Amino acid sequence: MIGVSVDQISPGEVKKFAQKSGVNYPVVLADAKATQDFGGIEAIPTTFVIDREGRIAKQHQGFTEKEEFEKEIKPLL
Repeated sequence: MIGVSVDQISPGEVKKFAQKSGVNYPVVLADAKATQDFGGIEAIPTTFVIDREGRIAKQHQGFTEKEEFEKEIKPLL
């Protein structure tokens, strides 16, 4: 992918939003390399559930309910 523009807000704004929203997990700011490394990002938000070995266990595009994440993450703990 060349010239991918995922978002236009600054890392500082993302950090402020995450803190205000109570985000307590790592957030990755995508660039062209990140979108390519993760197999392409076609929607915002795109969320990846990563297992202990660093592999993508699940990918969600768009809004996903908290309960869905809990169902997927608990077996990986």
